[in-house]
Amino acid sequence: MRVQRLNSILEYIESQQICSYDDICNHFNISLSTARRDINALIQCHTIRKVYGGVTAVPGTSSTKDSTLNPKREPAPDPDNISHKLDYIGKLAASFVEQNDVIYIGSGATAFHILPFLKNIPHLTIVTNNLLVATNDPKSNKDIILIGGKIDYYTQSTVGIQTIDSLKSLNVNKAFVSCNGLSLNKGFSNAGDSEIAIKKCIFENSNTIYMLADSTKFDKLSLYTFATFQDIHYLITDSKPDKPYIDILEKHHVTLIY
Repeated sequence: MRVQRLNSILEYIESQQICSYDDICNHFNISLSTARRDINALIQCHTIRKVYGGVTAVPGTSSTKDSTLNPKREPAPDPDNISHKLDYIGKLAASFVEQNDVIYIGSGATAFHILPFLKNIPHLTIVTNNLLVATNDPKSNKDIILIGGKIDYYTQSTVGIQTIDSLKSLNVNKAFVSCNGLSLNKGFSNAGDSEIAIKKCIFENSNTIYMLADSTKFDKLSLYTFATFQDIHYLITDSKPDKPYIDILEKHHVTLIY
C-alpha cells in the first residue's frame, strides 16, 4: 500500500514540477507527518530533491521504477571538508543531465566535480574550456569538445579571443559554471578577468544556466562581476543559505538546490 502511495506521490510531483508539503497533504488527504515520511523516503531513493518552496522530481527518474523499496540515504556533506562539499554539489548538478544533452562545463574545481557522476549517461556531449575535464578520463565514452585558445595554467583552462569565437558558434542545452564569490548586491564574481568574457558568452549561448557555489563562496566578492541573480536559472550549493539569499533567488525566479 505504501509503495503504491509513494509512486502516486512521485507521479504527482513530476506532473507539477514543484510541490509544497501542503499540496501533497491536500491532494492525497494525508497528514503532514505522513507526507514528511513519504517525502523523506523518496529523497533517499534519489527520485526527488528538496528545493526552496517544496520538492521537485530528479530528472531521469521515473515513478514506474520500484526504487522506493530500497531507499539509500544520501549523506550530507562534511561542513569542514571542501572536497565533500564539491562532490555533493557535483552529484546534485549531474542529476539534471539527461541522455542526448549537450552541456557546457566551465573552468574551476567546483564545475570539475560534476564529471564523475556523468559516467552512466549515454549519448552525452560535453563542451568545455576546462583542461581537467578534457583530460580526466582518456577512456571516456562521452563526446568532449575542448574549446581552443591560450592556456591559462593557473585556472587550467583555455582563454582568449579564439575561445570566445569558438563558443559563439556552439549552442548548448545546459551550462554548469562556478564562481569565486557571490554577494547580495554584486551577484557572482571572479578574481581574474580572463574568464569573464567566456562566462558571459556561454550565458548567451545556453538554454539553462546552473550556478555551482559551495557555502564558503557566499558573502564574498571578487574583483570582476560577471553575472547577477537574474542571469541564472538554478543555484546549486551544499547547504541552505541565509534568508536574504533565498528572498533574492525567489524574486528572480531562480530555483535553489541544496
